[in-house]
Amino acid sequence: EDDFPLSEETNDSKNNEEDLSSIPEQSLSKCKLEECSSSDSGSFNESQYQSMKSSFVYIKDETGISWLPVELIDIDQEKGIATMRQRSMPEGSEQAVKIDWENYGPSQSLPMQCVESDGTLVVVDDLRELPYSHEASILYNIKARYEDQETPYTRATSNVMIAVNPYHWIGGLYAEERRKEYADRIVWKVNPSAPPLPPHIYEISSMAMTGILTDDPEQTIVVSGESGSGKTVSSKLLMAHLATFHELKRPYESERMDVVVEKDDEDVESTNETKRDYKKMMRKNSYSCGTREEVSKPLIATNTLLSQRGFNISNKVSTEPTVVDQDAHSKQDSNLIVQRVIDSNPLLEAFGNAKTFLNDNSSRFSRYSRLQFHVENGLMDKKVNIAGSFCETFLLEKSRVISHDFSKGERTFHIFYQLMQAPESEKEKIWGGLVGKSASSFKYMITDVTSDEYTNEAAWNKTVSALNTIGVADEDFQTLFLAICTVLQLGNITFGPSQSNDEAAIITSTDELNLLCNLVGISADDFTQCLTHKTMRARNETFHTPVKVDNAKSTCDALAKECYRAIFDWLVGKTNDSTSASINYNRNEEVDRYRCISVLDIFGFESFDVNGFEQLLINHANERLQKTFTETITDSVLKEYANEGISVDKIEHEDNQSVINFLEGKMGVISLLNEECVRPKGSDAGFVNKIYSTHDISLPSSKLIFKRHYNLCKTMFGIRHFAKDVTYDASGFYMKNKDTLPFDVVKCAARSHNSIIRAGLSSHESSTPKKKSSIIGTTAWSSFEKQMTNLFGQIKQTRIWFIRCIIPNHARQPFSFDLKCALAQLRSVGLLTALKMSHSTFPNKQRFAYILQRYWILGGFGMKYAFGEVEGSESDLRNDCEILLKRVLQSNSTSTELSTSYAIGQTKVYFRSGSLERLEVERVNAYDRSVTKIQARVRGMLCRCEYKKLRSNLAKRQIKEQTCDVTCLGCIIQ
Repeated sequence: EDDFPLSEETNDSKNNEEDLSSIPEQSLSKCKLEECSSSDSGSFNESQYQSMKSSFVYIKDETGISWLPVELIDIDQEKGIATMRQRSMPEGSEQAVKIDWENYGPSQSLPMQCVESDGTLVVVDDLRELPYSHEASILYNIKARYEDQETPYTRATSNVMIAVNPYHWIGGLYAEERRKEYADRIVWKVNPSAPPLPPHIYEISSMAMTGILTDDPEQTIVVSGESGSGKTVSSKLLMAHLATFHELKRPYESERMDVVVEKDDEDVESTNETKRDYKKMMRKNSYSCGTREEVSKPLIATNTLLSQRGFNISNKVSTEPTVVDQDAHSKQDSNLIVQRVIDSNPLLEAFGNAKTFLNDNSSRFSRYSRLQFHVENGLMDKKVNIAGSFCETFLLEKSRVISHDFSKGERTFHIFYQLMQAPESEKEKIWGGLVGKSASSFKYMITDVTSDEYTNEAAWNKTVSALNTIGVADEDFQTLFLAICTVLQLGNITFGPSQSNDEAAIITSTDELNLLCNLVGISADDFTQCLTHKTMRARNETFHTPVKVDNAKSTCDALAKECYRAIFDWLVGKTNDSTSASINYNRNEEVDRYRCISVLDIFGFESFDVNGFEQLLINHANERLQKTFTETITDSVLKEYANEGISVDKIEHEDNQSVINFLEGKMGVISLLNEECVRPKGSDAGFVNKIYSTHDISLPSSKLIFKRHYNLCKTMFGIRHFAKDVTYDASGFYMKNKDTLPFDVVKCAARSHNSIIRAGLSSHESSTPKKKSSIIGTTAWSSFEKQMTNLFGQIKQTRIWFIRCIIPNHARQPFSFDLKCALAQLRSVGLLTALKMSHSTFPNKQRFAYILQRYWILGGFGMKYAFGEVEGSESDLRNDCEILLKRVLQSNSTSTELSTSYAIGQTKVYFRSGSLERLEVERVNAYDRSVTKIQARVRGMLCRCEYKKLRSNLAKRQIKEQTCDVTCLGCIIQ
């Protein structure tokens, strides 16, 4: 080598018969790019196309909706034809595919897979750790965690958790040890040097608890998702964990007692006695909740169990003085509150949940629960005790009382079926008319159904026990279920035309009417009059006119819905009375302000074949939720950049404010519907016509949609929501929005002997508008809008955490992940938008160690990082990264471009669009140059060896020819 210096490139040996260049070419020159960005950085140039060859990418499937992982072998840029092989296929199964670049966004590039060098998918706990964040990589990361690792939880951002419904119980996932582990590590800071915990729903509840113990007294956890995604179970798990935090800490405090209590040489026995009493008190008041039976199913304590624990079921507080330790009494009181808080979940499920074609236990209402905590300074740190809870409900689907699609297996609320499964002796005590009756005896229930865990006799017993826990017993219990029977009996009232007047309705089911009147304590004549006639007032005269059969039946159904609304509101009120801190916490006078963690369980976005008034209100709430979600994510991204020391002026994101304005604006859909409700002859068709006459659908920014088939129905219209386009049928909007009962019906029902119905209908009477001009402020949608404004106004004042529940498949199969089903939900709940927002300024980010390990060849560090060993302090690694990036990017950038192409934070490097791709191209080029040098040196060495061998043989031959006088046979052969 010293005699023969090497050139940079040696190509003379290309035609050699023995070409040894294939080995280094395969190992270096044709190395696969396992990580490349799919950010919107424009079309690939020639070098980028060359670097994409032999890479792992995603392509659109045949439907153009989902993604398929493939290995890209080659690509023809001009013809748009790619040669690729699916990951599951063996070598030799390559196929040519036509690429329609218009389906791949403005960048017109294929999104790259996050894989190892051998093509193994990189699976991360936190989606922010994905080197390249796009919907395909996010989708397949969640899929791999769900199917391969059997892990339903994945972090999306610092305050957003993705929860995929596993459709079966995962052993140990919600055990008491797991609940204590997250409480210890996150809240009580036990063993901080241990490895990070995997994503879990307990992580969110623990972070919220940490917040109220520090400087954020108000926290909110929002649980959202489509029906069947697991919102109900997630909410129960959260509340059970939060309600028992004070119990989870007690074993830990007991252990620390050995350190806290000093041993005094003069009074050692007294100290040991104190420790024993403390530990005994901890064990005595220990509360366990977390086994499969206690968490996944309703947590109901029987009276026997409560009395064994020393609890008094009655809501009455004894005024007699007792000599008892205040702290021990506080813990016993907290346990009773815990029991009531946990029991309130299955109780409201019984009265507010129903079976739908998507979910056997679907919540047909939304709930905002505020858990109240008393935080005080303890011996070593802060102590927390649950003091109570308070909940608000909204969007109760009252229409399910009178109608549901039984052909698809849907039912009305669980409580009706539970009542039918009660023992005959108990049914007779409630009301004699229930004896011998089944679901088929009542038209609102249609027919008998096969009982399940939500509607069988065991479910009935749990509901009764839970009612006893919150103090609903004896007279209150009897009144409650007589009101339930009244609702069922209203469904059995039938109407027909009068023989003398076809336009006048009469009640044809006399026996059912008599049973109903006995239930409510109203005479049959009064009830008949209010249902079949309406009162008209003209000046100083009042007269009664008959109504048609359809109108009479609609009025009867409306009364049934209003009665059930009164029942549900009464039950929520009783639950709040039994759990509210101001009523039940024995140290209420000591607390100036309770710290609260709220759990919002809200409907997910809905879009069915037929979408009505309820779906429009639900989607309106989800637009508000999406707005809050976007604002929260923006704040969290800015906070991350601030922690990394990076200055960012603006975060680009998709905004749904235009949809909210279309719904709530001055001439929005709500105003137009309210205006139609004021008109004496308002109608659903008139409302739809008003929408299209007010808004111009030709404008690109218009959120109103018109489709050709709308011409077939005058009540059809469409809205371009944030999640997707939805077509609505306005049939019934007019009456549902007015949400009023005839004055005659309200006045008659308010005289009922049943206190629940009487109070509920009396409040309805007091809220009935007296003037036409006041009806705008009292319509159903206007009231709901005000409720949403107040709700999200409260939430914005708190620190918000999100749990986005996802349905993996509509067949409800465990650990089966339907890509199209999941992708549609990821888009509709705004998760993809949130992650895109977090990467909008710097789409890609990598830790210092990764940059040095992958791109060491570009930094001029010699062999310092060549073998994957990256050691050194964070500041040293940061300095080396800065040297590497300046050296590589400076040659292809102006000073301005260099300063904006990336940003170096405290722990990571953040790259703008296109910067990381340029690093990848330079890395491939560097390997190509290295391969050429290696090949040149190897070929040069082989040539020199051959040359030395020839020179040696030639010298030997010359010597031999000189010593041989005559030509011999040996020389001739040689």
